[in-house]
Amino acid sequence: MYNLVSSMHKPVAQPSVDAFLHSGGRRAGWLHRPDAIFFLIGLLWVSLILVSLSFAWQHVRNTSFSLAVVEARASFAKDLVYRRWATMHGGVYVPVSDNTPPNPYLSGIPKRDVVTADGDRLTLVNPAYMTRQVHELGQESYGIKGHITSLTPLRPANAADAWETGALQSFTAGVKEVSSLEVVDGEHVVRFMRPMITESGCLKCHAEQGYRKGDIRGGISVSVPFTPYLEIEQRQKTFLAVSHALIGMVGMVVIWLSRQWLMRSHNSLRESEERLEELIESIGEGVILQDASERILLWNRTAAAIFGLGSEEVVGRPAVGRDWHTIHEDGTPFPPENHPSLHTLRTGEPCSGLVMGIVRAGQEATWIEVNTRPLFATGASTPYAVIISFSDVSKKKVAEHRLQQSERKYRLLFENLTVGFALHEMIYDRDGRPVDYRYIEVNPAFEQLTGTRAENLIGRTVSEVMPETEHYWIEAYGTVALTGTPMSYQNYSREVGRYFDVWAFSPDKGQFAVLCSDITERCKVEDALKTSEENYRTMFENVQDAVYSVTMDGRIVDISPSIREISKGQYHREELIGRSLFDFYADPTEHERFLADLQKDGSVAEYQITLKNRDGAIVICSVSAKIQRDSRGRPEKIIGNIRDISERVALEKQLLHAQKMESVGRLAGGVAHDFNNMLGVILGYTEMILDQVDEHQPLYPALREIEKAAQRSANLTGQLLAFARRQTVSPKVIDLIAAVCK
Repeated sequence: MYNLVSSMHKPVAQPSVDAFLHSGGRRAGWLHRPDAIFFLIGLLWVSLILVSLSFAWQHVRNTSFSLAVVEARASFAKDLVYRRWATMHGGVYVPVSDNTPPNPYLSGIPKRDVVTADGDRLTLVNPAYMTRQVHELGQESYGIKGHITSLTPLRPANAADAWETGALQSFTAGVKEVSSLEVVDGEHVVRFMRPMITESGCLKCHAEQGYRKGDIRGGISVSVPFTPYLEIEQRQKTFLAVSHALIGMVGMVVIWLSRQWLMRSHNSLRESEERLEELIESIGEGVILQDASERILLWNRTAAAIFGLGSEEVVGRPAVGRDWHTIHEDGTPFPPENHPSLHTLRTGEPCSGLVMGIVRAGQEATWIEVNTRPLFATGASTPYAVIISFSDVSKKKVAEHRLQQSERKYRLLFENLTVGFALHEMIYDRDGRPVDYRYIEVNPAFEQLTGTRAENLIGRTVSEVMPETEHYWIEAYGTVALTGTPMSYQNYSREVGRYFDVWAFSPDKGQFAVLCSDITERCKVEDALKTSEENYRTMFENVQDAVYSVTMDGRIVDISPSIREISKGQYHREELIGRSLFDFYADPTEHERFLADLQKDGSVAEYQITLKNRDGAIVICSVSAKIQRDSRGRPEKIIGNIRDISERVALEKQLLHAQKMESVGRLAGGVAHDFNNMLGVILGYTEMILDQVDEHQPLYPALREIEKAAQRSANLTGQLLAFARRQTVSPKVIDLIAAVCK
């Protein structure tokens, strides 16, 4: 296909395209008419029958003549044999009779005539005499006439006639034998003649004629009646005529039947051609027929629509116009000599799937996909025409361009995808069971995840790359490839020591693809989270504090089992979930203050509240809580812990009392210390006075009472100091009665 003529020419009438195709590129003329063809076939058949009959008759005549010649030749051979026999014996003696008188031409031979002892007269019969008598007997008995003759005969009756003279003369020219069909005395006879060569025995009678051994001294002619052969020949000719007539009639019947069949076939063919023309005209592809002279013979409607030219504008014209130009897919010009139709006409090679663009001035290119097929005449090596079919692939080109862009995007995504991708082909055994799979394509992320380069994967099987792969996975992937049912799972690969999240699906039957991501870090985090949750759950279930989670209105969502110990066994975790925590406050206003403080700061710590048990007993608790908010910052729930501090509060009270007592003791100790110092002075001076006063003096007893009182005061001061931890207490055994008496 290349630039075609424009509408500047008038359309030229062309012979039928069908006739052109069926005639191998030659104009069919009147031979394309079936009646004319069968008339010629019938005429040719009759001619062949007549020629065959003529040749058969001639063959019969030749055969008859040949048989007669064979008979004559046999008669000649017989004559020659017994003549040689007679010559070998120098002739034979026979009784003299009227039929066999003495041969006057042998008068010069001694002992021509002899008389036997019995008185019988015998005469010598030489070979020629004997041959003549045998010929006479043969003619009388069989009608075969023999004649011994020569150009110089001794016996005048042996003189050659005109035919024999010609034969004898031809012998001298080297002819070996002469035969022909002649008419003698009104009868057809086959005349045959061969020469007689002079032998040693012949010189006995013919030496005086000057013959030498080896000379041709004459010949024997044989005349065989041809009438019997003619009768046989006539019967054979009659048979041949009848058989040829029958064959001719059968042939004419066959020709007539063939004509009827061919006429039906011709009509069917014409209908088929009409349907073909309709098909060509209605087909969605452009179809052009171009002959070897580059003229356009066929141009269907689709071609007209694609090129914008009707068939009347181009059919019969050579493709020489320049109303547009053609380009390759890359936009470079398409040289006319490389156009597919010219290439096919020049080389006889078809073209297939060639895409080219047709560019008109001021218009976008129309892209067509061209196929060509050469048409050859029988026995020809170069095509007489080319069929060009093409389709408008402009939309396809746009789609391909989009597809290429999509593929580039896909390739860009494929190459830069952080998720590993691998395409595989399943391998099955004879029973259709999956036994292995082969890598077809992998992306760089898959290489990075597996630590194996693509060139070491693509084309190889998993049993070669990872021989430790469990057969379970091959069966699972085989199910995906066969049924198309996707599957997803998490797997730990011992080969690479990583965890993968895998999704397998089947893009085509017998194939499966996997998308895998490395979730090793996530698994570690999940394991750590699981461990943390387990630890939390262990702590949650075993911690002494009651850990709780409540909604903003106080409804308990969850609470640890330790609430049972805090409630002194009166409440269990299960019965508390769903109830309001605020119902357990001993002071209803206390939870309002708690919520106000919590909402003000977002959290509270060591907040003391008073709860009541089922039996009404008060439990003093310390609460640490925090408001948990949702993604929008709105309060969602309160989480915290409750600790029973009833015992601690009691201890704190005891400690406060002890501290008060310690303050009193310290005060008493200070007073006792100072008082003890004064008592020490009193006791000291009293003891000094007692040492100077006689016990009989009246002052002495008073001094003793002063000493005893001071001593008792000192003891009391010691006890006060012991109470104030200022003095070491030294326990001792005393007599309680005596101490009371004192």
